[in-house]
Amino acid sequence: MLSHRLGEKAPKHVDTENQFCQHAAMVVKAPLRWLSMLMLALVVSGCASLKLPTAENRLAERAEQRWHALIAGDFDQAYEYETPGYRAVYSKKAFQNRFGRHVRWVNASTHSVKIHGDIAEVRVMIGYRSLTTDGQPIDGVQPIQERWQLVDGKWWYSKSL
Repeated sequence: MLSHRLGEKAPKHVDTENQFCQHAAMVVKAPLRWLSMLMLALVVSGCASLKLPTAENRLAERAEQRWHALIAGDFDQAYEYETPGYRAVYSKKAFQNRFGRHVRWVNASTHSVKIHGDIAEVRVMIGYRSLTTDGQPIDGVQPIQERWQLVDGKWWYSKSL
């Protein structure tokens, strides 16, 4: 080895050792390189399919939360989705009295959201159960067009826009 460092020709076994080490390193690195590329591809494809919460998605979720409270009969919770201006004028009891008892809501899902500045239109599909005049149950689905207002960075249901 020392004579090799001084510029003399290295013995034959040294070249064989170096070649073996280089080959071994390549054999180990190749699967790691493929594994790294596979991991990168999975991460990139995962990020591409990841849905970030948009303003429309957040509002759709908020509208559905309001309806889930109404469906559950939790009028105290549903009242909290009304605009601050509405809540300053009307009590929870007045809010609850707006709703009759002839129709029972059974489900709700947001169909579309269109935001125009600080006003939004939200279309919600409401599943309901009612009784006919002869007492027979009737199930149906009704689209509801709602207005929502952005106040201080938060969306509020607004009946009168």
